[in-house]
Amino acid sequence: MPEFIVYDEKTDRIYLNIKTKDTIAVIDPASNTVTAQWPTAPALQPHGLALDAANHRIFAAGVTASWW
Repeated sequence: MPEFIVYDEKTDRIYLNIKTKDTIAVIDPASNTVTAQWPTAPALQPHGLALDAANHRIFAAGVTASWW
């Protein structure tokens, strides 16, 4: 289940939280393909996503297993 999306103009990439897979998908909008999938562990069910374009960082919020 997609959760949140951000676009980085500098790299021309879309970053999308995939809550059910605990990943962030990296999408190339020119080819409409997923170029990478980054795990969010130890955070689970990623929600919320922020881009720090100046420092080339993505921040995703999530929960940890100890919450369950």
